[in-house]
Amino acid sequence: MGLDSEKGTLSHYARLTLESMKESQAAGEALVAALASAPEPLKLGIIASLAERGEKAAVSSIATYIDSDNGALAKAATEALGRIGGKKAASAIRTAHARQAEQSIRLAQQYSLLDAASDITPDDAHMLMREGCNPGSRAGAFIRLATVDPKRARNALVEILNDLDDPLRAALLRAGMESGDVLARDILVADLKSATWSDQLVLLGAIQDLKLKAYERDVIALLPATKDKPRDAAIHTLAVIGG
Repeated sequence: MGLDSEKGTLSHYARLTLESMKESQAAGEALVAALASAPEPLKLGIIASLAERGEKAAVSSIATYIDSDNGALAKAATEALGRIGGKKAASAIRTAHARQAEQSIRLAQQYSLLDAASDITPDDAHMLMREGCNPGSRAGAFIRLATVDPKRARNALVEILNDLDDPLRAALLRAGMESGDVLARDILVADLKSATWSDQLVLLGAIQDLKLKAYERDVIALLPATKDKPRDAAIHTLAVIGG
């Protein structure tokens, strides 16, 4: 029985042993070699071990499975590339994302691009900010873009938020406030008084949670113009940031 044994017992312990030998190039090469010949159920564990090792030499081998018809294997390969990181891994994820139609795998690819944060390009972040499958991926993309290109992030944020029907706008509003970009915050809070009540609640919640006393006047100005939940939220926000 070897590393890719169907019976699994020896292969499991052998894989974990090789995984733990992180300074050994030979151990990494053995895992890469085993990946090619192992049956699909064992490929998942081998890919996980290569990711745990951060085995950059395995990127090409792992990328072979990123378009697999086996959804579990495609996700495992995608997530492993995100964990390993590097320009080559990010490029493989980006290429696969462009042709992937399955939503759950697209989402895994988006999070994996964000995991490879040091190698994600501003274009990647901008694309994910606009096309992300859920609030987390879109907000994470904005934070990343704000880090590398704040002006582009602000412009994209304003453009996207012009669509009042965007179902994920609340996540982007919150991300804009949490990004640490003072200019982005100023742009968002400038519209506080005229914003929809749902947007007002998101902005007030961020001002309160982040204790942004700089916007105390904006919150006070909201009091005469609101009622019900937004007014209650404004009062509570003042109580928190004014203390």
